Amino acid sequence: MLKQGSLVDIPVTRQRLDTEVIVVGAGLAGLTCASTLRAAGVGVTVIEASEHLGGRVRTVRESELISSKCPNNHSKWLRVDIPASVKEDSALGRHNFGFEVGAEFVHGDTTLLSELLLDRGFQLKELFTWAHGDGGVSAKPAPDGGIGMYWLGKEKRLLRFDDQDLDLKHMIETLWSLRDRSASATASDPRSLLQALKEAGVAERVLGMAESGYANTVGGTLQKIGFARMCECERNWNDDGEGDFRVEGTLEESAVPALASGLTIHRGSPVTQVSRHANGVDVKMMGGKTLTAAAVVITVPVPALQRRVINFQPPLPPQKIRAIASMECEPGVKLLVKFTKMLWPDNLHGMICSDSFAPEMWFDKHVSTKEDGTPGVTLYYMTAFFTSDQARRVAAMPTTDAFAALLDQLDEMFQVSFSSFHLFFVFCFLLFAFCFLVLGSWLLALGSWFLVLGSWFLVLGSWFLVLG
Repeated sequence: MLKQGSLVDIPVTRQRLDTEVIVVGAGLAGLTCASTLRAAGVGVTVIEASEHLGGRVRTVRESELISSKCPNNHSKWLRVDIPASVKEDSALGRHNFGFEVGAEFVHGDTTLLSELLLDRGFQLKELFTWAHGDGGVSAKPAPDGGIGMYWLGKEKRLLRFDDQDLDLKHMIETLWSLRDRSASATASDPRSLLQALKEAGVAERVLGMAESGYANTVGGTLQKIGFARMCECERNWNDDGEGDFRVEGTLEESAVPALASGLTIHRGSPVTQVSRHANGVDVKMMGGKTLTAAAVVITVPVPALQRRVINFQPPLPPQKIRAIASMECEPGVKLLVKFTKMLWPDNLHGMICSDSFAPEMWFDKHVSTKEDGTPGVTLYYMTAFFTSDQARRVAAMPTTDAFAALLDQLDEMFQVSFSSFHLFFVFCFLLFAFCFLVLGSWLLALGSWFLVLGSWFLVLGSWFLVLG
């Protein structure tokens, strides 16, 4: 079995085994585990409840957003809004832009994910790191000249990343310093991150920027995030390397096939029971089919474990039950808009907005291809990102109201007019495929379909939750 990066023997009698190891869940964590085991010569089978591979990594092509083509498993978490003045066939389906409705960026150049993609020959495009929770703000433009910008909502003031604001500079340096705090000095510190920032002299006028650029990225609020645990996270994230990146194509079309290649995967097979016995572990699927292995690795969403959709026999150890119960998952929302002309600076990669409707947004452009293969029109796309309480607020709004609030914010920041929608082909959707982990007052990024921490792969228990 895989344990802290090394392979050890699985001490069971190998009789009546269908495979040596069963991995439950085909998100990136499950696929990475299975791929690693297979590469080490271990027989492995993956069981996935849905028909989708990749978990939180999911791409929706623009053509799929037309109601007649939209995948039926999107219906619970995806909503599309097209202004009445725009015909659906002209707004959607004519361009094949790929929307990353789940995980979108590769954070760090030395993570398991970045190394996998580079090893498989995929290109990573370096971005300007605009979010403070991702290690930003970058000191210089990205290789392509891309920059970040910052909107102080209360002051109605738009700043470039290199504009001088002493309060913002002190806030950024204070957040960067979290990784330099020793474990012994912070382990018993009971303060929230909000309290720690205030006591470090961070000005009230920029606390909203820390809320939007750091807490929103982590998945909570400054008041909920524990200072001590955040220091621990930052120390661990040092191992991820530097930079934010986008993969050539999309994550679902690159990382997922690379990891799934050569694996035996049972899709559409929800696991209902895991039973350990003297000769291994039986894994029973809905419909009654059962597979037996020497060991099982569980990589299902934490909420699924909390709802006890899998019956474990014998029950999980008390410490694991307590760990699972202590995790509180928070929602995330992406709001995406398509324009026929660019309304922001051409070199703007992303921005953070304090005391505003949308705390974070980033920008893309896509050159369509004509039927003869020549370049067509250029379209422009903007994504706004919300987590935790802000995500709940947006999710509770009618789609048209959320869309209108976002346009009002863009109007205020960039001085553009949205008096008539016919100038733009616009759509948006809301997504609940992001969740976050609260452990006491500790907030860590947690995928709702797979476990992630820092380098993308947090494994529950002692690296993997192993039965057997």
